[in-house]
Amino acid sequence: MIRKGITNRALADKLGVSDSILRGWVDGERRIPVQRLEQFKKVLGIDNPENLSEKMLLPTPEEMGLFGSAATEGFVASVEDDEQVIWQPVGSDLRNFQTSILDKDGCPPILGDSKFLEPLKPRMIELGVDSVSVWGVKDGKNFSTLNKFLRIKDGDIVMFYSSQSFIAWGRVIGKVESPQWSEELWGEVDFKHIYVLKDVRPISVDFFEATRLVYGKESNSLQSLRILDNEKSELAKRLF
Repeated sequence: MIRKGITNRALADKLGVSDSILRGWVDGERRIPVQRLEQFKKVLGIDNPENLSEKMLLPTPEEMGLFGSAATEGFVASVEDDEQVIWQPVGSDLRNFQTSILDKDGCPPILGDSKFLEPLKPRMIELGVDSVSVWGVKDGKNFSTLNKFLRIKDGDIVMFYSSQSFIAWGRVIGKVESPQWSEELWGEVDFKHIYVLKDVRPISVDFFEATRLVYGKESNSLQSLRILDNEKSELAKRLF
């Protein structure tokens, strides 16, 4: 049982999860997802997450830094590792793409003096970057897109997809959480999980060609953000 005198069944109902999932978190069989931590604290009326179960595995410090109460609009430091290739759909209407990835002249449209980039300024100075591109994603169903966003890291390569083609690519230099910036850029607060890129360049790569190379067979379309594994990432790098 969680402290505070509430049964697992009652807590599971309040959180909207099954008894078995909650039991796994409470008994320390699996780590509580970072996106659920605030729900726990709100339902139980506590501020200190240490006041949960003695066995419960809290999110990692890196995740807590991303989604902690003081980090709503903070910079997310990335973990160095092998670079991944990410396939990101941007829709057939390119207005949002031109707003934040490449403008009509093919230039990064976000100036480095944006207040939302303030925590990233040292990194931008180090890289000699004075303008960037950005893209935001929603939580997704059952936080599926958010979980992918959490895996994006410094140095990863993003290929942007529209209408059966990859139209641009660039490298990630950091991530930002900001509903306010999301609303200013794209008119909605939900695209608050934002990654920042440098050196975005236009390309023209047929999607069918790309999937034949990477998967060995053609695929009809790209519906959501996709992170390729190491082997497929190496194949995808041949495309640009």
